[in-house]
Amino acid sequence: MYPLPNQPGQTPVAGLAPYRLFHSKDLDETRSNVGRIFKPHALGVCGKRQRLDARMDHLAIGGISLNRLRYGADVSIEPECLDDFLLVQMPIAGSASIQCGARSIDSNPFTASVVTPSLPLHMRWQGDCDQLIVRIERRALETACGVQLGHALPKPLEFELAMNLRDGDGLAWHNLVLFLATSQFADNAAHHPLIAAQIE
Repeated sequence: MYPLPNQPGQTPVAGLAPYRLFHSKDLDETRSNVGRIFKPHALGVCGKRQRLDARMDHLAIGGISLNRLRYGADVSIEPECLDDFLLVQMPIAGSASIQCGARSIDSNPFTASVVTPSLPLHMRWQGDCDQLIVRIERRALETACGVQLGHALPKPLEFELAMNLRDGDGLAWHNLVLFLATSQFADNAAHHPLIAAQIE
């Protein structure tokens, strides 16, 4: 187990390493493996001197999953709309330029990106970008929101693209996800449907 940092960017996350999905230097293999967890997408390496060295860890818990992904090279990622799921992307190191709909941000260890499923997505990750990513099923999210509101949603949910991880709710989210990613609790929960549903 790894200690939780008081602030983002202070402690490496190694807790998902036992759930290594792949490690590859091949572009097509990388695109295929990432696409199986998220969705098919266009992936390109930016610059002739860049060499891909990608790895991804993946742990599913009910209708969510915890993922750690790095490409090891500057890459462009074009998935269009995510459609069926939302992503919260939290850089552990490095940075990424994220455009979702009409909004754009530079994401880093202090600023997560919250990607709305119904809006077109364009990303460019720097070579040192290493992200902890929470994937949430859109249906589960909309159902939970409808329960809280007491009625079905009149239109698709749309989120602010940037989440500040330095304080308040953003820091609380950061510490919760980091706990799940670095402790044995998430692995145990993944095998117990009742606990998995509560985490979801």
